Amino acid sequence: AVAATAWDIDAEFSVYPDANPLTQYVRKLHNMLKADLSDIDDEVYVYSGSAPNAFDLPNGKRYVSDGLLHMISTEEELLFVLQHEMIHSDRQHSKAISQVHTTRSSRKSYIESLAKKAGSMRYAEMEADIIALERLEELGINPMGGILLLEGLRELNVRDKGDISHGRETDRIINLRSTT
Repeated sequence: AVAATAWDIDAEFSVYPDANPLTQYVRKLHNMLKADLSDIDDEVYVYSGSAPNAFDLPNGKRYVSDGLLHMISTEEELLFVLQHEMIHSDRQHSKAISQVHTTRSSRKSYIESLAKKAGSMRYAEMEADIIALERLEELGINPMGGILLLEGLRELNVRDKGDISHGRETDRIINLRSTT
């Protein structure tokens, strides 16, 4: 089995129980998106974290922070997040990135290894954004949720100065608007 990350996610973050209504809601939407993708064997978890974030791991686990869930205002925004993370899984973005640091033992080493892959990570984010937008549109879901989400993140000034892996929200918004 591939190690998910260099640190234990479940130990670091407080993951909501399966019976929690928030977890059940996120899983309902997640399962709706993967209904026609029977080869996807994954699960989504909600964790306690004030920062709006979601991520996908090579072991099929997907995490969404309650900070993100409290920030969004439409179901389409959450569907975009979930679809975006599913694209990362489908394209094996996190697996490729994790191969750099599977032997490292600390979070600091993990972050340092991510810095070495920044260019490919930003490309992966752009690819996941665009494919998620297209896939939602194919499913009859308003794809503008992705743009609304990124605009909300930009307003919070969470990453618009440009974090190492995601880039600036403004740039991602421009990329998405050019595809709609």
